[in-house]
Amino acid sequence: MVLSFAKSPAFWPQTVGIPVFVVGVVGTLVVFAPMAWSRNAEELDGFTTLNGYARNLEQRDPYSGSVIREAGAPFLDSATFKALIAESKKAVRGAR
Repeated sequence: MVLSFAKSPAFWPQTVGIPVFVVGVVGTLVVFAPMAWSRNAEELDGFTTLNGYARNLEQRDPYSGSVIREAGAPFLDSATFKALIAESKKAVRGAR
């Protein structure tokens, strides 16, 4: 109804909508695929850098690589994790 009122061809939403959808899907894959690859590589190596992700893996600091939680130990609370990360960021920046 709206398209006939606007004198617009009926295929116009398809010619624009489908490419926009495809670009959105490809963009999402480009953004999220490297994160999944990194997470999977960490799991294969037996650790994680994500807080609250896998209790059966040891948790390492994403900046220094040091162990901040042993495998099987309770997850770190958010404040403790943020404090450890902030401290390691300062140390890494100071080392440059």
